[in-house]
Amino acid sequence: MIAAAVTGAVAGSGCSALIIALIHRQLRQNAPPEPYLPLIFGLFIMVYYVLSSYSEYILLSLSQEELCRIRLSFSQRVMELPLKRIEEIGGPDLMASLTNDVEKIAASLRQIPTIFLSGSMILGAGLYVAWLSWPLFLITLALLSCGVYLYRLPLYKLSLLQRYWIRLRDGWDDLFRHLHALTHGTKELLIHRQRREMFFDICLRKTCVQLRDDAVRGKTIQNLFFRVGDTLYLIVLGLILFIIVPWMNIGHDILTGYVMAGLFIMSPLASLLNFGPNFGEAVIALEKLKALGVPLKEEARRPDQLPIRLAAEAKTEALIRMDDVTYHYHREIDDDMFRLGPINLEIHEGETTFIVGGNGSGKTTLLKLLCGLYIPEAGSISWRGQEITDENREIYRQFFSVVFSDFYLFDNLFGLESFSRDHKALAYLQRLHLDRKVTITNGEFSTVDLSHGQRKRLALLTAYLEDRPVYIFDEWAADQDPLFKSVFYRELLPELKAQGKTLLVITHDDTWYGMADRIVKLRDGQLADGDEKADA
Repeated sequence: MIAAAVTGAVAGSGCSALIIALIHRQLRQNAPPEPYLPLIFGLFIMVYYVLSSYSEYILLSLSQEELCRIRLSFSQRVMELPLKRIEEIGGPDLMASLTNDVEKIAASLRQIPTIFLSGSMILGAGLYVAWLSWPLFLITLALLSCGVYLYRLPLYKLSLLQRYWIRLRDGWDDLFRHLHALTHGTKELLIHRQRREMFFDICLRKTCVQLRDDAVRGKTIQNLFFRVGDTLYLIVLGLILFIIVPWMNIGHDILTGYVMAGLFIMSPLASLLNFGPNFGEAVIALEKLKALGVPLKEEARRPDQLPIRLAAEAKTEALIRMDDVTYHYHREIDDDMFRLGPINLEIHEGETTFIVGGNGSGKTTLLKLLCGLYIPEAGSISWRGQEITDENREIYRQFFSVVFSDFYLFDNLFGLESFSRDHKALAYLQRLHLDRKVTITNGEFSTVDLSHGQRKRLALLTAYLEDRPVYIFDEWAADQDPLFKSVFYRELLPELKAQGKTLLVITHDDTWYGMADRIVKLRDGQLADGDEKADA
């Protein structure tokens, strides 16, 4: 910043003032020719070009570095948000912030070099005018100050543009939601013509037209203010030349230099005046990020920096213990708040536990609480007798491998850097009958464009390779044919148990209840009286 400030000030203030002075000197009446002036003029132009380019490069690098930091910081903060908060925000709104909001901030940052250089040029020209005539400089400064105030009054005090910026930003949220529906509901739209046409007219067309109209109105108002910024100095110049100068005794030579300086700074002055409208959308974008609850200033705290470790050896008989745990959430079935708990439950090491119950009974929510994705509203969860808190919850999550019913399959085995990873993965691919469809090279799947059941088998493979103490399967077998159901229950689960893994399995298939050591049943958010002991 110091280097940019020095070079920009020399280029903008010093060189611009000297260039105006040289032009003014060359235009003097009845002055003898000075052959060295062209050389000095060319030298100053070269110095101005080099220094201004270097200053802009430094400022551009700094602004892009800040943009990169914002993008990475925002993404990292999103990954650290509680799962409940991410679910409340929703994917479309997050995508709008990751793309539209960050881009608005980036656009404002890209203007910093231009604003800085324009301010330096205005400062240089102002110093030259002050050197020519202090009265003329003070009158110009007073008139410009009045003009800037009148210019900013309707723009900011009356918020003529703000409501359009807010409407545009809200419109982008709606558009991302509709585009998400378009890309994820393609099959449903293709098979139902009337739904497709109404979705296009009511959702897509209406939102796009509204965005268009708001953009036209907002940009028109913005451009009108831009033109005021462009002509403000011409207005001041006209007032001085045609009204004020006849009352003052100002020489022709001074007036010529003053007019040249004024014409020289018209464009920089317009850039400086119009920075407000250009930054307005960035301000709305920042407010949107703040409304999402995603701070940009705090540095993310890495798991290896957490001060509290979890016990390696059990202090109690239970591996995981839930004491009076309760949690509320919105249930879409009957559009009300659903309460899970209070839950008192012990999970023992090496045990296979099936969690059963009707739809909406709270099974998946219970598992999310068990693995630390949800934070209990009351009660406590302990690992080997040590309570899980905000300070150690991140470490606690690392003990679980989970395949949820709404899983996401990455196309790379991120985080699994073992030298034998690909070899082990190939063996599992063969067992899961995927070796003819998928290959793995350097930890990357050749394709994930598979059926839902096949993708679920790949997710199972990823969980196997993670090799963690506790495995959670949320209705994994629901989308599998009888062959793979049998492989899952008769082969894969017993193998994991033989390795000392603790297994938590949500299932509706009572055919396989005999494979569990214990069955936990949920009914309306409560544990049913007594756990069922399954026959081995």
